[in-house]
Amino acid sequence: MVFDEAGFSWLNKPVHRFMDNSLEITTHPETNLWQGTHSGFRRDNAHIYVKKVAEDFLVKTNCFVKNTKNFDQGGLTVRLDKENWITLALAAGPSGKEIWSTVTNNGYSDWSRTLITKNFNQVCLRVQGKSSDFLLEYSLDKTNWNKIRIAHLHTYRGEALVGLFACSPKEGTSTKVDFNEFEIGKRIWVD
Repeated sequence: MVFDEAGFSWLNKPVHRFMDNSLEITTHPETNLWQGTHSGFRRDNAHIYVKKVAEDFLVKTNCFVKNTKNFDQGGLTVRLDKENWITLALAAGPSGKEIWSTVTNNGYSDWSRTLITKNFNQVCLRVQGKSSDFLLEYSLDKTNWNKIRIAHLHTYRGEALVGLFACSPKEGTSTKVDFNEFEIGKRIWVD
């Protein structure tokens, strides 16, 4: 799919540029997606590029985060509203490049991390929706998929805003996130 703006909209529109089959986002500092948990911290100002999609979908993209500082990230999102959403991201974690997934239900986020120890230039991220359940996966070669988790959105009612996001949670830092080979289609997940 070549990036175009037909049917897509921005939330917290950043500096960005479309180039053939890719999108580059330059994040603003102190942008993030997070709700509740023990700290009470809430932020809903990440840069999000989405399209309304009906259930039983697949969304995937290749992602590369440049010039990273701790917690810079970019990836896929499935969003119902500011208190109910999923993200799957390539991120700069405390231990290096990591895959992060966050599931937020009713205003409370959880967070899981997977460290990637292999060298790579970009990662392919994929989320598939099956009713109100979602399969989150990544691949380093676009062939062998690693399951991160199966998640549930309690308030899902058959459609969601689906697409890309990028953010730089730390004060004074920003980064560039490149996305290419972005695709929205029918799910292939069967189990």
